[in-house]
Amino acid sequence: MHGDGSALPMFRDGRYCLWIDLPKGMKGDTDNRTKLVSDVLKSPNNGSRECLGVVLDDAAMRDHMIHVCAGLAHDECVATVVAEADWPGYVMMRME
Repeated sequence: MHGDGSALPMFRDGRYCLWIDLPKGMKGDTDNRTKLVSDVLKSPNNGSRECLGVVLDDAAMRDHMIHVCAGLAHDECVATVVAEADWPGYVMMRME
């Protein structure tokens, strides 16, 4: 089952890392957003409609990065799922 995120790509290759872009004007602590986004990306279980089914299980997440950036509305975020093997290169590309 792919949850309400049926138009989103599915990551089925095991361990992954998560990059989250948050808006500069966001209120609250950025670290609280990691668990929320991680839970929303996992596959639905027990009929939960809040899960999008992008990843099979959030327990497979091995690392994450939160980046506060301009250009996002106060109620937006961008979550990028990256294979663990590709993570170092992805982080370096984003930090350039």
